[in-house]
Amino acid sequence: MQKRSMCVRVLIGIVFISLAGFYTAPVLAATCGDIDNDGELNILDIVGIIKYKYKGGPPINPLAIADVNRSGDIDILDIVYYVNFKYKSGPELTCPLYECAVNPGSCLGDTRAPVDNNIYTKRTECLPEPSGYESMDAEMIDGDLHVYHKNAYYNCCLEYRAEFDINGEIITVYEYDDGEPCDCLCYFDLEAVYEDLPLIEYGRYTVILIGIDGHEVGFDYVYSEEMGYMELELIENDLHVYHMSAFYNCCLEYRVEYSIMGNGINIWEYDDGAPCDCICFFNLESIIENIPPGEYYVTLFGLNFELNGDTIGFEHIVVDAGPHMTGFDQQGCFDDAHGNINYIYDAGTLIMEHLDAYFNCGAENKIVIEFEQVGNTLIFTEINTSEDAAYCMCYYELRATVQGIPPGDYIAEIYAVDYPGEPSHLVDQRPLHLE
Repeated sequence: MQKRSMCVRVLIGIVFISLAGFYTAPVLAATCGDIDNDGELNILDIVGIIKYKYKGGPPINPLAIADVNRSGDIDILDIVYYVNFKYKSGPELTCPLYECAVNPGSCLGDTRAPVDNNIYTKRTECLPEPSGYESMDAEMIDGDLHVYHKNAYYNCCLEYRAEFDINGEIITVYEYDDGEPCDCLCYFDLEAVYEDLPLIEYGRYTVILIGIDGHEVGFDYVYSEEMGYMELELIENDLHVYHMSAFYNCCLEYRVEYSIMGNGINIWEYDDGAPCDCICFFNLESIIENIPPGEYYVTLFGLNFELNGDTIGFEHIVVDAGPHMTGFDQQGCFDDAHGNINYIYDAGTLIMEHLDAYFNCGAENKIVIEFEQVGNTLIFTEINTSEDAAYCMCYYELRATVQGIPPGDYIAEIYAVDYPGEPSHLVDQRPLHLE
């Protein structure tokens, strides 16, 4: 079972291809937009992007030179931007991530953000030895962007300050030293925090850290926290899976498939609808019914899981549904009674056998059994769901299996509903000692 909310926000856009790996490929002596690296910007470069993006063409190396509109992604907007530049007197091509990679000093300029009251920094004491390699990481915590610089090798009298430049989906962080120089260098672990970061859109942002001497320390991705997260809810032994703020095609026709293997529950999302020319946000719900009690690890995969392992969420749950019926069956209709009522118990599983249930002849294959426990009373209700008129009576053999009942002393009751909508009446009541 699956549900989705109405589209809550409409944005004209397209599904993007990730730019992960900007700095892992060898950097060539290329110009922004010079896809074939022939020293010219022409239609062949536009064709190169189209082939790479949509026709399985050769890779672009480095990939960042195709991000001509500096969005942080390679998509149709880069192609449109390129055509406007080349043939319609549009704005110049700019690839700031590539330019920073080959010339960190080029990232320093008049575009730096002014000092903001929402920005603060922290540093450790001067460390004589590094704890590892120099590195940077970024994360969002309650709407605040935290940028970490590990094992920074700076002046011992460092007075650390940071400035943030937010340009679309690219956030560049610049480090400064406002202190007087000492005659020594040492290692620091630094942290710069931008509280209540004003993100322009939901989505993925590229954070670049530029050190005090103008070198690029590293880059990382962060996501606005309202986008694409999973929540789980257990209602008895039904698992409700919520994909909140899913950023999908506006004409989404939502479907899920799942598998339970051992203690792993994997859930895959699909879109069976025709594509629209927009994407927007949905709150999605899927329900997996009757999960056996146990300990599970739940993983939700988004629509792009085949392309890039788009994992929406991963969570540990414990399903403890208590006593619950796992199945029932019936045989008959018989002219004579074949027995009585039996209860068979083994290691938490209770089988109820009612071998002379008396219903009209129209109840064949139409009897359902419900179970509930109230205190120490185990209640079975046999319901004839057939609305067909029948003028004869016969006997049925009914069986129901209940799991999760611990040993102990109980009262077992059987009720019957002879016709749909009628009140139930007590058929049998007896004490049970289960061990």
